[in-house]
Amino acid sequence: MSHSEDAPTNGLEGTPAWKRLVLPPKQPASVLPRMGNFGQPRPIPTGPKVPMGLQFELREQTPRTNDRWRGPTAKPVKTLVAGHGEYRLGVRPVIHNAQGNWVRSNVTWSHLTFQLNRFNLDPEHHRWISQFAALYRAVREVYTSQETDWIYLDNFTSPLLWPLLAEAEQLGIGLVGSKKDVIVRVASLAGISLDASQTDAAGPLILQARLHIDGLNHPLEAAGVISGHGIYSVRFGSPTVFTLAPMAGPVSDEQRHLITQLDAATVPPADTAEFLGTVYPALQCTVTVTSTDLSVHFPEVLPDNFERTEVPHLVITTVETDQRDWFDLGVIVTVGAITVPFGPLFKALATGQTRLKLVDNSYLSLQQPEFEQLHELINEARALQEWETGLRISRYQASLWSDFEDLADETVPAVSWRAAAAGLKDLAGIDAVPLPAGVHATLRPYC
Repeated sequence: MSHSEDAPTNGLEGTPAWKRLVLPPKQPASVLPRMGNFGQPRPIPTGPKVPMGLQFELREQTPRTNDRWRGPTAKPVKTLVAGHGEYRLGVRPVIHNAQGNWVRSNVTWSHLTFQLNRFNLDPEHHRWISQFAALYRAVREVYTSQETDWIYLDNFTSPLLWPLLAEAEQLGIGLVGSKKDVIVRVASLAGISLDASQTDAAGPLILQARLHIDGLNHPLEAAGVISGHGIYSVRFGSPTVFTLAPMAGPVSDEQRHLITQLDAATVPPADTAEFLGTVYPALQCTVTVTSTDLSVHFPEVLPDNFERTEVPHLVITTVETDQRDWFDLGVIVTVGAITVPFGPLFKALATGQTRLKLVDNSYLSLQQPEFEQLHELINEARALQEWETGLRISRYQASLWSDFEDLADETVPAVSWRAAAAGLKDLAGIDAVPLPAGVHATLRPYC
């Protein structure tokens, strides 16, 4: 290979050779402007990039009217009042203006693509906001209301929300409210429990639902479930605090019910034996039952190492990597309220185990068609790439992805994966190409 100093320098004439080696050539000015709607050059924005944020607002839903052309509307909740409508937690994109305020400034979910250069937005923030919207829409093809300005976290079905929110903190994306005296916190772990107390050993039991996030109690009055995998709670005051956190496993029906129960209930003395002997052991399978003041003594419930009979729920995801043609393949299996870690599950499948012990000492039978097919597909994916890099799938393996889609209850593909895979699956064949002039041969067909 020639290393001649006479090679073109792309505008770096007079620059030392070592700089020409390590510095990319500058683009000619003629290729920088974008063309506007009327053929005029559109200047590239200059100056500091504008930060973006995610604005949180608790919104009260109003019932649908008799007018069939009008969908449900909502209004912001400023304080808790009796007889209110359904609360939901909405989010929308905002930008940080020159005055230091978070403003909407016509930035909307539906026009994100066109607003990067218009507002000189931080490209990493814009990418994150766009990915947030795409992940929401990946499993919700249409909005459930005419409020297209808002995404409601109550409907954010993908548990990938939590690593995405963690990335927002790393990127410096603001998690803000509609007022300055608002704090938004993303915590580590939420739990819903039933607490029992008793003022007299012969008296009634007092039962109270509890929401605790990272070990601290949070109010239930403005709390809700983030689809089936998380919880939020709003504490109004100065400041008003929004707290969100994932659950350890899928939210059970019992937990969904408890989070709506604001008032305490009384178990009369005549029913105490039934509660402690029958109801309490059954509840323990899906809800933690406690006595924080130690006034109630629960009977010992021995683990029976039962085998779970719930149908496994399988979610397959693809996540973009730093290699353009490869995507990380994620496998999330839940059984009832338990999330099954992928590593132990795959090891058990690979070694031919017939069942897997779960975190609650129950057992999951692996002698099910779903797990046999999953094992076969993972082996096929492993055979096509280096296992040391993690389980991955290429954008050219559309047929393998189709097999995963057929097996899974839910798939959450990356946006670029969906575009590439759709193009490959729709490819019917390769058009015939005429022979070049002067070539006399019969070419083998490609299909």
